[in-house]
Order: sequence, then C-alpha cells, then structure tokens
Amino acid sequence: MMKLEGARTHQTPTEDGGTIRTPGAPSARFSPRETDCLVLLVQGFTDDEIGQRMAISHATVRFHLDSARQKARARSRTHLAALAVAWGVASP
Repeated sequence: MMKLEGARTHQTPTEDGGTIRTPGAPSARFSPRETDCLVLLVQGFTDDEIGQRMAISHATVRFHLDSARQKARARSRTHLAALAVAWGVASP
C-alpha cells in the first residue's frame, strides 16, 4: 500500500498477528445505531431493507450512515463500507 506524505494511517491487527494499514482516523467513534446500519450496509442491504430490519425509516438509515460517513471522513458510502471492513467494524 502506498503511504501518502503526511497522511494519518490506522493499523488494524489481523488474526495471524500482522497488521493492516488503512488511511483515516480510528477516532471515528460510531454510535450503536450507526454501527448496526454499517453492518447491514456492508452485507449489501438497501436503505429500505436496513430500515425494515431495524424498524426505522429509510430516512433515519440515511441519517445514521451519513453521520458515520462524516465521522470516518469517507468520500462515499462505498468508501465508508470499505473502511468499516478494514477497521473491523463490519465484515462482508
């Protein structure tokens, strides 16, 4: 992985004792609802499907995912999902 000059990276431990370096701030603390939405997003569910599973509206799902995206400094929802996997918040 290429390291950008001056960029912060986060090291995530792997099961085999190594580490994965990912850009961004692990200080992005997700709320329990943001984490629940992230887990379902990574699993491929739409906002409507996430809302049905969590018994909340799709607008509320969008609110939680947008909040998580801002905390993670992700450029898009796809980028957010990739960071969530890299940081161990969710798995595919």
